[in-house]
Amino acid sequence: MNDVAIILLGGKRGGFALVDAEDFPALNQFKWTKHPAGYLHATILESGKWRTVRMHRQILNAPAGIGIDHRNHCQHDNTRRNLRVATTRQNSSNRLKWKTPTSSRFKGVSWDDAEGKWRARIRVNYRGINLGRFRDEAQAARAYNEAARKQHGEFASLNPV
Repeated sequence: MNDVAIILLGGKRGGFALVDAEDFPALNQFKWTKHPAGYLHATILESGKWRTVRMHRQILNAPAGIGIDHRNHCQHDNTRRNLRVATTRQNSSNRLKWKTPTSSRFKGVSWDDAEGKWRARIRVNYRGINLGRFRDEAQAARAYNEAARKQHGEFASLNPV
C-alpha cells in the first residue's frame, strides 16, 4: 500500500487533498485551490505560458480528450488507487444520486402515484429503461443496483441497500 501525503489548499475554500507520497514533491510546488465545481486546480507556468490544470489530470498525465474518474466520488482524494481513466459515459455512470429532493432516497427509484408503487429506472446510452414497479422502496433500489452492475460494470454507482 502506498503512503499518502496531504497537500493544503489555498483560496477561500481551503481544505486539503490526499495524494500518494511519490506524487507529493511534484504537486506541492504549486498552489492548489478548490474550484466551485469541486475539483482541485492550479495555474502552472509551462514553456513560458500559464495554464490551468486539474490535480487529478496532472497526476495521471492525461492528455486532452481522456477522462479521469474518482472511484469513491471524492474529488479531494487524488491517490492513484482512487483515480482511473474513464470515458464521459463511464464517468456519468459513477455519479451519485442527485442531491435535490426527490421522492426516494435511492438513485434510480421514484414513487409512481398512478400505480401506488416504487418505480426503478436506469439510463443506458441516453435512454431510460423501466426496471419495474415494487411495493418496497429498497426492493426497487436492489433492482436498480442489479441493472447498474450489468450495464455499467465497475463504474456502477450502487445504492446502499
